[in-house]
Amino acid sequence: MSQSPMTDEEYLVFKAKEAQKDEFAAKTWLMIARTLYPQNFKIHFEAYSMHKLRGNEVEAARCLELMFLKFSTEANLWQEVRMILDCLRQEITLDATSSKFLRDVYYSLSVDIQRGLLLTAAEKTTETIEHCKLVIMLLEMFPECTVQQGLKLVDTLLMAEKHSNITVPVNSMRRLLVCDILPVVLKAPSVDIPHNILYRLLHKSIEFCIYSIIRPYGFEERIMTGPSSGLWEKITNPETPWLNLGGIVEGMSQRFGWDLGLVFKSNDYESQWHSLQSICRQRQVSLDDPSSPFYLQIFYCTVILFLRSLCEYTCLVDSSQSNVILGDKPEGCVLLIVEGLKTLSVQPFERPKAKKQKLDKEGKNVPELSVSNNVSVAPSNLMHSFVTAARCWDLLHASERVATDFGNLCNQLGIESWFCFQSFQIDILIYKGLHSEAIQWLSTLTVPNLPGYQEKLSLQAACCYYHLGEYMTACSKTMDVVCYLSDKTTMIDKTQTSSLLFVKPVRHLIFLTNLMADVLHFCVKLLITRLKNVILHPSLCNDTALGHLLTLLQYDLMQEEDLFLEIINYIQLRGGLTYNYFFNYTIHIDILEEFAHLSSNAGGNLSFNLLSVSSQVIKQRAITRGVNKGAKEDLKVALQKQVVRCEEPLQPLLVQFLIQERESLFHNIQGGRLTNT
Repeated sequence: MSQSPMTDEEYLVFKAKEAQKDEFAAKTWLMIARTLYPQNFKIHFEAYSMHKLRGNEVEAARCLELMFLKFSTEANLWQEVRMILDCLRQEITLDATSSKFLRDVYYSLSVDIQRGLLLTAAEKTTETIEHCKLVIMLLEMFPECTVQQGLKLVDTLLMAEKHSNITVPVNSMRRLLVCDILPVVLKAPSVDIPHNILYRLLHKSIEFCIYSIIRPYGFEERIMTGPSSGLWEKITNPETPWLNLGGIVEGMSQRFGWDLGLVFKSNDYESQWHSLQSICRQRQVSLDDPSSPFYLQIFYCTVILFLRSLCEYTCLVDSSQSNVILGDKPEGCVLLIVEGLKTLSVQPFERPKAKKQKLDKEGKNVPELSVSNNVSVAPSNLMHSFVTAARCWDLLHASERVATDFGNLCNQLGIESWFCFQSFQIDILIYKGLHSEAIQWLSTLTVPNLPGYQEKLSLQAACCYYHLGEYMTACSKTMDVVCYLSDKTTMIDKTQTSSLLFVKPVRHLIFLTNLMADVLHFCVKLLITRLKNVILHPSLCNDTALGHLLTLLQYDLMQEEDLFLEIINYIQLRGGLTYNYFFNYTIHIDILEEFAHLSSNAGGNLSFNLLSVSSQVIKQRAITRGVNKGAKEDLKVALQKQVVRCEEPLQPLLVQFLIQERESLFHNIQGGRLTNT
């Protein structure tokens, strides 16, 4: 089948290609072709291709400019333009020489043509994200276009996100709006944006920022597919979203006439809080006066500071609820805040001297704060973020009006459903000493099915019940926590026992981990404090209570040395001790040596009945002074054998003790008597 003959235009292009080895001959053929057929796109595109092949960016730019002016509807032209623009954005992979040449071609065009190419390419793009990227590129290269294109671009993204199926704030459209478009548009004073739109954009920006850091429970399925897939990645620097938001807030502050820049000038929470208070004093305004012209300024400033400190606090307390990488924090490690226990008087009914409690500038009691040495994050960051969030929380509830406005904003941002937000409110109630309200919150909270949270919430409930004087309920909750510990896959926690003073004469709050070392330590301290109160009353004190207390003291005998000596004094006054659980749970070398001494002539030759009932039945011996001399020898041998167990880990042993002897502990905690068995 014969080929159709070439047209004259095709023949001239063919001759130009044929003569490519001879640059001047090829140019001559193309010059003739363009002169004879000035409206033929193929001839002009071939000329452009020839200059591109030879690396002549100036001539290629001239051809490109001519084609843009005369053939703006040609698909091949816009395919080439898109390649050039992608090279400018560095979004395609070409060799360095080709990329540089295409960029040089673009910059060899006149400014008007550069701007026109970008604008026309954006208008021809039907895909929203790509259109917005090209317009952003236009605004960055030609700021004067912001007046015509800036607000239009904002509206485009808002409408596109509204009519999409996106259900989470972290998506490609919102990211373009917050990270790329708003910083440019807000810097252009000639762009007039209505205040209601500015507030809407501020809310959108805040929402994007906090959801970039926090990943609430229940969002996993919503972010794994759809337009948000791949955008909710982990971040190593949590300051980045706040820096982006800071730029937007600064731009909006200039439009509103606010002084927020003074507050966020420093990254230190204490400095930010003092700057906020300084603005309130200078303007003589507070959030309990919504009629003030500065109300909204103080309100949004406080909200942003609150959310920033809350986000950092959440990241430090439970990294599984955040997108922030916190280094070597143990997986599944959750932090919790509990109120420490107050010291009890040494003598019954004797009131300890009151120690003056620290007050803040408003005259409110401020509890001391301390952090377990098992907490891997910086203690100062943990405490500062919590205290700042607590201060802002109080400010945002200074009046019914501001509390309503804050509640509406939280509802709009969707943070009311965050488990970390609900958990923070419990922490705030404990911080303020509002234990009844904290228990109400705890009873209505839906606990996520994740490691550590049953222990956390039960321990906080035990703490609250204890400070309300409901000791039996507190101890019951404490035992529940111990049961959760027994379900752990490993019973031996390699972390060190916390050196915190859980018992002080003043109000104090402690940040603990959900690791066994901290949780068991606090449970033991709570039970010790209650049992100590029992033995201080002669009518309630009994051998079983003393024995249980000795067993618990093993976990921190050095810190409890005074109480240990007091118990020994009680035993000496009573002439001995009957405690048949002794050899089941007592393995501390100091206690074993003390009992060996007390049973000797040098130690007073006290009477001890420490063997279990089953052992006594087998031996048919009662270890009592002056009745059976062999009993003394049996006790000595048993103590010597028990020394071998001194290297056993205490944690699983005490967990076993608390679970198996729960009933006996309860009877003694409430002042009852239960027979040793």
